[in-house]
Amino acid sequence: SLVFTPVVGEGYVNVYGLDITDRVKAEEELRRHRDRLEDLVEERTADLNERVEEIERLNKAMTNLLEDQQIVNRRLQETLEDLKQANEELERFAYVVSHDLKAPLRGISQLTEWLIKDYGGIFDEEGEEMLNLLNERTHRMHDLIDGILTYSRVGRIHEEERKVDTHQLVQEIVEMLAPPEEIEITVDEELPAVRGEPTRLRQLFQNLIENAVKFMDKPEGHVEVACADEGDRWQFAVADNGPGIAEEYRDKIFEMFQTLRPRDKGGGTGVGLAVTKKIVETHGGRIWVESTVGEGSTFHFTLPQRTGS
Repeated sequence: SLVFTPVVGEGYVNVYGLDITDRVKAEEELRRHRDRLEDLVEERTADLNERVEEIERLNKAMTNLLEDQQIVNRRLQETLEDLKQANEELERFAYVVSHDLKAPLRGISQLTEWLIKDYGGIFDEEGEEMLNLLNERTHRMHDLIDGILTYSRVGRIHEEERKVDTHQLVQEIVEMLAPPEEIEITVDEELPAVRGEPTRLRQLFQNLIENAVKFMDKPEGHVEVACADEGDRWQFAVADNGPGIAEEYRDKIFEMFQTLRPRDKGGGTGVGLAVTKKIVETHGGRIWVESTVGEGSTFHFTLPQRTGS
């Protein structure tokens, strides 16, 4: 583009031509950039508004979530308070039941023993059998009450956890049980130290070993306590060569009041293995049994490997 500018002199006129093409192009380019910048600003503003709206929605949702969490926390606290009160009431009830039931049982047991001692010669064979049966059932009722109280306390009344040397623990249990000479108990020298409630762990091992001894039906009994390292857990085993357990009973024996033998023929209270299962589970493990009828049983249970003194 040319722009002509006349210049008037003395007796003549000069015309100069200026080329403004570059200037026009520059202005057009500037205008395009300005328009593009306005479009970008408009787009970014719209995007920013959307982000702000999204943040507001998230803030509102977070506020609602916090309010819901506060409601849940209040309800949880109320539930914990109710549970604490229920546990205290259960403990009082357990004490009352234990005291009120055991007292007359002790009286019956003592009276029966007096009859057997002082008047045993007066009764005939059937009478003496009845007295012995009465005495035995009284003791069994006493043991049943103790078993139920023990079961109710597992997981509810906690003992301070500490490291327990299971090899030493099992050795002490074997010495206390004093098994008959025809039953041999072998204990793995490599039994580990585990972290848990000492009294509960003692109950756990004692119930299993005591059952193996109590129900042994072989002239030469063998009981073995062993353990394997499974990485994140210990897998213990209490094996025996006793009568074994049929497959249909291998889960039922861990339920309350389930026994394989009639109670009048050497059966237990049906609480011991239920207590054992509860102890294992409260320590974060599991328990199961493998068995062959006539050849013996192996009770397996796991305990987590945890650090700490």
